[in-house]
Amino acid sequence: NLGVMMWTFAGAACLLAGGVFFLSHRRGGARFPVLQDAAPYYFSAGLLSAMFAVDDMYLVHEAVGPHFGVEEKYVLAAYALSAALFVACFFRRILSFSPFFFLAAIALLAGSMAVDVANDLFGLGASYEVEDSAKFLGIAAWAAYFFRSACRELAALSEGPKP
Repeated sequence: NLGVMMWTFAGAACLLAGGVFFLSHRRGGARFPVLQDAAPYYFSAGLLSAMFAVDDMYLVHEAVGPHFGVEEKYVLAAYALSAALFVACFFRRILSFSPFFFLAAIALLAGSMAVDVANDLFGLGASYEVEDSAKFLGIAAWAAYFFRSACRELAALSEGPKP
């Protein structure tokens, strides 16, 4: 459940930042060029984090999807496609915030997914501890990245525009 809490924390931080940037942009966005794509970025990251939190809590990919006739691999592919679309849309913004934690999160979560899929497909007998450890560290890196970037941008917003 700690992973679900971290997903939720990241999602809440992003949605809050997205709301602040949206409202700030409406009030005086011309003075703050950083706001141009901040709201869509944080709203998208928040929704993505929320989607992952719901999946982690209710095991959508393992239980809910298959219950409704959607194979696990299709649910996982939809998550990977959503994350790839997010990265494609906001690539420059992601790289602008020392992306170590983001890249670590993606690598660890992809590694966890790969172990899960390989274990299901090929019966490798991979340890659940390996899969869950990679997933937990990936979630922690994801939450750290988004909380840190949101705090940094919100702090820059509160400082006001540079002359």
